Amino acid sequence: MVPKTGDIKTTDGGNVLGITIQKSEEALTYLGNGEFQTAKSIFSVLLDRDPEDIATISGFYIASFWDHRL
Repeated sequence: MVPKTGDIKTTDGGNVLGITIQKSEEALTYLGNGEFQTAKSIFSVLLDRDPEDIATISGFYIASFWDHRL
């Protein structure tokens, strides 16, 4: 499952911050499980929402490094 940019939107005006945290934790889980392409895709979606978030930038680059390394 590779998420798309629209996957983070809510239909009821829900808590976007909570969804962002949930997606970030999901990306870290994929990263820890060695599913680097999926983690990179999720971090990419999160970067579209907040391109200056250091943790998301770091996660994206770590996932990218290992995705191309292995």
